[in-house]
Amino acid sequence: MESIILEINLKNIFLNYLKLRKKNVNGITAAVVKANAYGLGIKKIFQILKKAGCNDFYVATIKEGI
Repeated sequence: MESIILEINLKNIFLNYLKLRKKNVNGITAAVVKANAYGLGIKKIFQILKKAGCNDFYVATIKEGI
């Protein structure tokens, strides 16, 4: 079986959020960080998005939100 490697560019997460927020001028641009930010690490991804100006996050459980 072949191994698969997924590389995540954290700078692109930051920049993609900014692009989406810029297009959504009349609404709230939120981020989904459920399931440990889909395995990327909820704390790291939260910090990046927060730095980009994100104030609204969706999680699957109260425990994730805490």
